[in-house]
This record gives sequence, C-alpha cells and structure tokens, in this order.
Amino acid sequence: MLKSAYNLEFFGIRRAVTERALEDRLIERLRDFILELGCGFCFIGRQHRLTLGRKEYFIDLLFYHRFLKALVAFELKVGPFEPEYAGKMDFYLNLLNDKERGPDDQPSIGVILCAEKDDIEVEYALRTKANPIGVATYELQPRLTARKEGDPMNIGVPKESCPDEERVALVPSAAAQLIKSGHKVLVEAGAGRSAGYPDRDYGAAGALIVTQRKDLFERADFLFMVRGPGATPDCSMDDLRWMRPGQGLIAFLNPLMSHDAARALAATGVTALALELIPRISRAQSMDALSSMASLAGYKGVLLAANSLPKIFPLMMTAAGSLMPAKVFVIGAGVTGLQACATAKRMGALVSAYDIRPAVKEQVQSVGAQFVEFALPVTEAEDRRGYARAQSDEFYRRQREEMGKILADSDVVMATAGVPGKKAPVLITEDMVKGMPPRSVIVDLMADLGGNCALTEPGRTVVKYGVTLIGPTNLPSSVAYHASQMLARNITALFDHITDMDGRLSLHMKEEITVNTLLCRDGEIVNERVRELLDSS
Repeated sequence: MLKSAYNLEFFGIRRAVTERALEDRLIERLRDFILELGCGFCFIGRQHRLTLGRKEYFIDLLFYHRFLKALVAFELKVGPFEPEYAGKMDFYLNLLNDKERGPDDQPSIGVILCAEKDDIEVEYALRTKANPIGVATYELQPRLTARKEGDPMNIGVPKESCPDEERVALVPSAAAQLIKSGHKVLVEAGAGRSAGYPDRDYGAAGALIVTQRKDLFERADFLFMVRGPGATPDCSMDDLRWMRPGQGLIAFLNPLMSHDAARALAATGVTALALELIPRISRAQSMDALSSMASLAGYKGVLLAANSLPKIFPLMMTAAGSLMPAKVFVIGAGVTGLQACATAKRMGALVSAYDIRPAVKEQVQSVGAQFVEFALPVTEAEDRRGYARAQSDEFYRRQREEMGKILADSDVVMATAGVPGKKAPVLITEDMVKGMPPRSVIVDLMADLGGNCALTEPGRTVVKYGVTLIGPTNLPSSVAYHASQMLARNITALFDHITDMDGRLSLHMKEEITVNTLLCRDGEIVNERVRELLDSS
C-alpha cells in the first residue's frame, strides 16, 4: 500500500478510505468469510494480490501479520508456513515442512484455518509459476459449499412514527451504496422530508418510494428505523402487527428500560439488533450510534444554554471595558459531556467538568476544560463497557454537598450524567438551584431519563428561583440533517458487519459485536444482559 487514501470498491461498495481503514475492513470481511465457509489463502512477494468475491486487492506483509493476529484474537486456529517468518510472530505457529514448496516457486506465506465451532479444516494452495511482475493471485477455495446467491435483500426505511422524531434511518447517499451492493431499498414516502432529504433525492439514488406503510413492512426483508416500536412511551407499537418471523430490524429499541416493548418485539419472531447495545470497542466505533447521537446532544445543549444566558460566553475587550467570560460547569464526562466541554471552550467560556470516573480526567483536559475532583471514596466507578456505575445514596449526598459550591459560582450547568438502563441520578437539588446566581442556566440533557436536576420538567423550559431550567428531550432530532447522516453510517456499518459476501444475513454468535447487539431472534430474547433485567423485573 503506497498511498495514504484509496477509492476502494469492496463487495460492490465504493468509498474513499485511508490505508488503516482499508486494512481494518479487509480484516473484518476476511474473518466473516472464514467463519461462514472456512477458507485458506496465500500471499506471495512483498506486495500481494488477494482475490476475494471476484475482486482483486493488493495487500502487504504488514497487513498479513495484523490479519493473523486478528484471527488469533478471534480464537481461530492459525498455522502459517514459511519457517523464516516464525521469529516475527508472537503467538503459536504450526509450521509446515518447507519441502511443500517447489524449487521454482517464489517465497510465500500461507495459512491453514479452522473454525472451531464447525471443525472446518481448509487446505492451502500454492502457485507453482511466478507471475512476471512478481505478484500471484490465489482464489479462496472453501471446503464447504458456498451459500448460493439469492435475490437481493429488500431494505425498508419507514417514516418515523414517534411524534418528536425528525431523523431518518437512511440518507440517499447511504441508500445508493446499498443499492450498488445489490440490495433494493424501499423508502416510505416522506420518510426523510423532516430531516432535509426529499423523496426525489432517494429516487435519484435508486430507491423505490412506497406510499403505503403496510406495503413497505410486508415487502422488506430488513428494516432500518431510528426508534423501534415502543422504544419510548410516545412511540407507537402498531408496526408490530406487520412484522413477521425472520424479518430483520436495526433501531434504537431501548430494551434496558422498555421491557414490555422488548417482549412484544421478540414475540413477532423478528431478528432485532438494538443500537444501544453496541459494545464500546475499537472495532465497533463505526457502528456506535449512541456515541454519535450523544455528541450532537452535547453540542446542541451548549447552544441552548448560550441562547438563554444573558451573558456572552467569550472574554471580550472593548472600548467600554472588558467583559468577563461565562463559567460553564459540566456534570458527567461521557461523550455528551466531553462534546459540551469542547463546544463551550470553542465559544470562549471558562469550562470545568466533573465525573466520578477518575480515568476521564485526561479526556476532559484534552478538550481544554479543567477537571474538578472531590474527596469522595469511589468504588468501581466504571463498568466493563466503560460507562459510569450507580453509587450509594450516601455517596450522592456527599457529592451534592461538594457540587453545590461549584454551582454557586457557575453561569451555566450542563447536566449529562447517566447510567445505562436506569433513571438518571438526581445530582442537583432544589436547594442547590436556590444558591445559583440569578439568570444562570441549567441544561439537563438527561431530562428524558428523569433528569439530573430535581426541578427539571422534561420537554419544557421553566424558571425556578431565578434560574432557567431547560429540559430538552431527543436533542439529536433538532439537528436532524446531520444526525441522520451519522446514524445512517452507523446502521449501514452494522448491517455490513452482520451480512455475508452475498449480502445475506449471517450472524456469528461467537463474535463480540453480534452477541452484544442482538436483542431477539426466533421469538426469544437472546441478549443475556436484557434477559437478566427481564428476569429480575
């Protein structure tokens, strides 16, 4: 790989990618293909051509090493031959006899792979005649019969039914990529209009506009939605009547809190993946819709505060004297809080932030904010998914005492502290609000989960004790154009991850992203985390 960026056509999808992104994508798709079929392949020379899915790709030796390590991390048995490379590998090598290579063959590296769950052993092949330019081609030769290509998958994009939802799950540019991959995209008439994507743009991208909602659900093999049926109390569950066994769904489903809706969805027999459950690992970053939307909420929340505060954010030196910058205090340093810090800092405010997780101190400082530390004993502040853990009532009492001193000297408070699957902890009491400066502002970004402030009224802006309390719900929907772009990329990345080379649904139940994200299948809730919550409720 000699260039820093490429126009890659991979399984019918053309996109501009960086070298590292190209390698990551090849690793992911090769791994999926191996799990699906079991296959071996061979690389020859310093720059190699790999034939995969009737396409040829050039890769280098460094990528080969990274790929082998990725396979080992995925618990696949790997055994390369070529003894001279043994010293470069930091994991167990099962070397083959060097006499397997003929005297006229080029030096080569090959692999034998075995998928443990099916005990599939795959033979290797080696080119016996060198290509004049030193590049050899080796087509994947599975031992098992490959899945036959069927009809293209119909992907349905219905118009969102929740009253305050302006976003759409798929934008025209993403629809065009899916169509180029061989799928058919069905879009309900008007689905993207509120987000700034008219029907004509979808039509120009090759999508079919469907006027009847029932018709779309009946024709779709897979559904892309922003919020699924019953995900929130104001979301209708009427769409469940049109869903059928085997149909796929990707959406925000809120299964950690909307238990009845999760049970009802599972009863339809659909294969549903909840965007909230995507694990926070590097391989899943392109699919992490929760973080995408949280970032937008943090940005827009600061704009709401700036619009309500009777002060300007930056330091301003004028002929009439100097105007001091506003003081912004951010509670919670997750994705939402960090974006709030960064936005307020760019607007010129003095920004400080607090989080019970000491590990986020460097992240807060990296966006230009000061990290506030309280002398409080914290045990297990962070869970294995990277989210904050709920603490004891005594901890929260002492935390409020310390925090009250900060609030008394703040112009703006951005409340972003939440625990996944639970109501937001109340961190700002009525007495703390009374002690804040007149005309100061609290933006409670946890309003839809009950709020971090005891006086928050979800969906409303009120004034209490001279303090403006803003309780926005579904803030990402207020910037629906870009929110839909980000969400479409997250959803298509997840969809690409769970489909095979022919575009058919292919769920690997030993793979971390799939296991964590899959909510229900074949009439049952299969997600272990959700099942534990349902059993205890």
